[in-house]
Amino acid sequence: MAVYSRGEQCWIDFYYAGKRYRRPAGTNGKEARKALDRIKGDIASGDFDPADLDPQPEELGVLFEKALDLYIEHREAQGKQRASYLYLDRLWREVLKGRPVREITSEEIEMHLSTWGEDRDWAPATRNSTLMQLSGFLSYCYGRRWIESHPTEKGRVPLLAVDNCRERWLTLAEIETLIEKAPEYMKPMIRFACCTAMRLGEICTLTRASYQKAEDGKPYLVTERTKNGERLVWPLEGWAKEYVEARVDDLPFPGSHLFAGPDGEAAREGILRGFQAVVEAAGFEYGRTRQGITFHSLRRTAATLALNAGVPEHVVQKLGNWKDRGMVALYARVSDVTLRDAAGKLAGLIGGSHKVVTIDREAREAGAARIGASA
Repeated sequence: MAVYSRGEQCWIDFYYAGKRYRRPAGTNGKEARKALDRIKGDIASGDFDPADLDPQPEELGVLFEKALDLYIEHREAQGKQRASYLYLDRLWREVLKGRPVREITSEEIEMHLSTWGEDRDWAPATRNSTLMQLSGFLSYCYGRRWIESHPTEKGRVPLLAVDNCRERWLTLAEIETLIEKAPEYMKPMIRFACCTAMRLGEICTLTRASYQKAEDGKPYLVTERTKNGERLVWPLEGWAKEYVEARVDDLPFPGSHLFAGPDGEAAREGILRGFQAVVEAAGFEYGRTRQGITFHSLRRTAATLALNAGVPEHVVQKLGNWKDRGMVALYARVSDVTLRDAAGKLAGLIGGSHKVVTIDREAREAGAARIGASA
């Protein structure tokens, strides 16, 4: 980071998230250095936003695409992936580009959502995700006073009711059927997701450098790229250990990915494009429905299989990197076999030492007659 003069103008020069920034900072060198020190402090605390370097005149308005680029750049610097903003970066950019952000209205947002929902046969959850991505972006704009009011806040564009109950998980036989129908690059990803309960985004960011060993020689996968921003340390055992160690031996660089996609592309893109065909080829329903399967269903499968295998709930919570046990309850389901086994054990404990007493019909009638006579 540096401060330098060009004529009478002072400039600040620094790098952030791999990108170089050079901005004018007035004519006073002391003030320029103070400005640079503030930026250093914001970067160190995680509060820095490149958008703050380029304020635009209020009367001109900030164009949607300019604000969107700054927003995604800001989120990427926080560790998010651009692919996470698919609806925002493609659909909303296409219909709102060239427009000042402050001109966007609730009515046109709802109109676009309705049109896309009908044309693409969207589920309510998909419509809601598309709206929430735009809403997060608009909150960013509102915080910078690029818009005077928030078009989607306080229910101005309502969310649709969604059935969030997901009971579908895969049995061991179904997992093997799914793997059998998958292309070669996808097979280890499916098996690995079922072994570890990792999310798709977490799996796709694993590299050779993620493989580490403790002092006792036991191997782990370590990654900072998790949904909740917490560090994930996952112990490697069994098939997962064998696969990862074989990949580590073959990969040339620390940044090489443990799971590669088809034709050298990102594995995530391959899954997003091809997983539906695999599910349907295996004879299952695809989608976010009660019986539908998505790649995220493999995370639910891992939690359920572990719970039904007798792994304590608090251990399942730690393995899946869930913040509380309530999330485990949402994901894991107790199978009928486990419930039947538990019912059998309880019956054995409670009823095993007691004889069943039966009374025939004549005895019951005689007893009833005696009760009536005494009354």
